[in-house]
Amino acid sequence: MHFRYAVFILSITFMATLMAQQPQPGSPFSNLPRDSQGRILPREIPRETITATLNGKAVSINYGRPSLEGRTVEDLLKKLPQDRMWRIGGNQVTSLTAEADLDVGGQNVPAGKYSIYVYAPESGDWQLALNKDPGIELGKLLPIVSPEVARELWPRLDGYDKNIKGSEVARVVMKPGSIGKPTDIFTMRLAPSSRGLLLTMSWGDRSWTTELDATR
Repeated sequence: MHFRYAVFILSITFMATLMAQQPQPGSPFSNLPRDSQGRILPREIPRETITATLNGKAVSINYGRPSLEGRTVEDLLKKLPQDRMWRIGGNQVTSLTAEADLDVGGQNVPAGKYSIYVYAPESGDWQLALNKDPGIELGKLLPIVSPEVARELWPRLDGYDKNIKGSEVARVVMKPGSIGKPTDIFTMRLAPSSRGLLLTMSWGDRSWTTELDATR
């Protein structure tokens, strides 16, 4: 009798652990494909690295390029967490690497590598956030993920304000705009400007820009 009871308790504990590892409905992982053992495999999306020079030093951004696929930017914004932090791009964390110190929207950013997020409030200015936190291994974020992608660094989908807001190095207002020909694929560009470089993000019929310059 005691043995059967112990087996029953062990089974319940195992099922509870397994269910805790499963993505909850509405989470970014709830509808992802799986391998033959039921482990999650993130959908593949194209990645791109854009590079420009500022006073002879390289500035580059690596990001994923998801498609709207019939959705709108407004549809996606409705799914933002309570802190309204948007992990721009797709899959692995979006990152900026600078060989020299930068002036980003008037704020000093030392040379180095930073993860990129956007604060997108329901009303008011959108803000670009650069953070020293490199991201979190997907296997730590979701234990049942397939091992070949478990070490990939993903953005902090588990709560930006709660976990990494203290690691921010800059948060600057972005200038909103519109584009004549909507783009289905999320796009980032670095282009020369009168002040240095203009960082532009565009998706759907909307765009957002931020100035990058070398520190004086």
